[in-house]
Amino acid sequence: MPLFDHLLRLTDHRGLFEHAKLSVPRREHGYCVDDVARGLVVVCRESSFDVRVRALERRYLDFLLDAIEPDGTCRNRMDAEGTWRDEPGVGDWWGRALWGLGVAAAHIRCESARSSGASQPCRSQPR
Repeated sequence: MPLFDHLLRLTDHRGLFEHAKLSVPRREHGYCVDDVARGLVVVCRESSFDVRVRALERRYLDFLLDAIEPDGTCRNRMDAEGTWRDEPGVGDWWGRALWGLGVAAAHIRCESARSSGASQPCRSQPR
């Protein structure tokens, strides 16, 4: 089983920090959709049931869903306080968000997240 310790250290209650210095998140750089989407792909593809990794699925999924605007555009940058710092658009981050959401739709272990677009709480259970 892959080790997720570093990914867990770089993640807080909001998402995956964009940069780190060794094992310390660089909070001043905040988060970006690119990295959160990549993180979602990695944790959704993990085959073992680890409650800590399953929690990352939900956290990353929620972050990406928050980044998507009603018109389908997507924000990319959020500061450490949770404020979006860019205007929504359809740059390469938008494509990575769609990639992450697609992988989650196919592989996320939380049935309610898969079936309802993450509008219901997730019960952590292996499938």
